[in-house]
Amino acid sequence: LAVVQHPKTVFGVAVRPEAGEFATACWDGQLRIFDISSAEKKAELSGHTGGLYSVAYSPLDGSLLATSSADRTVRIWDVQRLQLLWVLRRHK
Repeated sequence: LAVVQHPKTVFGVAVRPEAGEFATACWDGQLRIFDISSAEKKAELSGHTGGLYSVAYSPLDGSLLATSSADRTVRIWDVQRLQLLWVLRRHK
């Protein structure tokens, strides 16, 4: 068990056990991906302009991850390539 520091409140956590990683949705607007066994940060992805509310891996394709934000967007990320794929706007 490890403590993983974040600059603001974490509102969501998603686990991808087959890849040995977990992701966090932080109110600073950053998506962070960590190694499960070491708790070391593997990646930090930005793009949202508001705090993150939630994060979820796709049950069909674990390389896809969705984040929702106070900026009223949902973003779909490719966590293998560490890049943003789609932005869904005007969500309430």
